[in-house]
Amino acid sequence: MYSIKHSVGRGAKNDKEDVAIVQQLINNTLLKRASRCKPLTVNGLIGEETSAAILHVQQYVVMLKRPDGVVDPKGLTIKVMRKLMSAPSGEEREKPRTTDRIILLDKSARPVLSEYTSKVLQFAMALSDVNRIRISSTLRLVSDQARIMYNDNVAAGKAGVSLRTYRTYGYGKAGTAVDKVYAENHGKLTADEVKKKMEDEIIRWLKQGERTSKHCVEQSVYDRNNILDIPYSGVLPTDKKDEMESTLIGLANSFNYRQYSEAGAKELENYHKLKVIDKVIVERACWHLEIPQDAKELPKS
Repeated sequence: MYSIKHSVGRGAKNDKEDVAIVQQLINNTLLKRASRCKPLTVNGLIGEETSAAILHVQQYVVMLKRPDGVVDPKGLTIKVMRKLMSAPSGEEREKPRTTDRIILLDKSARPVLSEYTSKVLQFAMALSDVNRIRISSTLRLVSDQARIMYNDNVAAGKAGVSLRTYRTYGYGKAGTAVDKVYAENHGKLTADEVKKKMEDEIIRWLKQGERTSKHCVEQSVYDRNNILDIPYSGVLPTDKKDEMESTLIGLANSFNYRQYSEAGAKELENYHKLKVIDKVIVERACWHLEIPQDAKELPKS
């Protein structure tokens, strides 16, 4: 609902149907924000008033760092306006929402996420029209990290591919050393014995101040920078993975590559106040997120 096929605004394609949808969204946005700006005439025609209204919304509602006067089909401007379209106004705003955003934790994921991290995730879900996500990993014990790396090694061997190819990312020198322990002992010792040696290697590097994984840290360190994994299979509706990935990348300072989304979410990338995620690492089966606990303000619906 309220989706456009092509961009609307200055120098854009401006199909009449798309322009009319943007005009409706702008009028609702101005109403919800109690703006004194004059409502637009919904006629499907791009003109000075509509162009000025797009810039106004981008600057004062979406708060883009560099407003460009263009509403893209998958950009932040239309996502924020669609979110406001479904948000209650006036006295109704205090009533409970009928469609809560649900964050589930796997049994292996420790319940250590901050309230701020939950708000960031729910904000990303709202922008992506995602109702539920599942988190598979948060803070890890040394035994958790050794088990995960052991399983990666086993799976890569069965698949006949390198660890780098299987994981789609590489560990630093500490992780490489732990993987080497597996390579040197697999087939010679039992699985439990190999895992124990891998645990010992992780601890040895920790004592030297080197972490195998950002998941595997002391609680005090984790409290300053929440690390979590969201499996692609944990997103509902399942056809919103592209939207979720695009939003997460847009909210991040950096990412490695895209698996589901298309490049070109320039509005999100220009949005300075929404850089609430430090890194998004697109892995084989999940998005790895690193969320600093600096409590940046999120736009209110």
